[in-house]
Amino acid sequence: MKKTLIASAIAAATFSGSVFAQSEMSASELAAKMDSMPSVYGNIQYVLKHTNVDGAGSVVEHADNGSTIGV
Repeated sequence: MKKTLIASAIAAATFSGSVFAQSEMSASELAAKMDSMPSVYGNIQYVLKHTNVDGAGSVVEHADNGSTIGV
């Protein structure tokens, strides 16, 4: 899951940086550029499990439970 989160953050930073770098675009040019970009979609399924056993302590586990991302 960390790889997916890192990749999403990099993609968001790259996209936002390119939009701000070309701030002299008109609204119609920006709209055309946005329409030509691919759609990115997905979902995050995160599991957090806490087990507490009397006399044996407790354990906290976390894992990816089938997160997806697509273009």
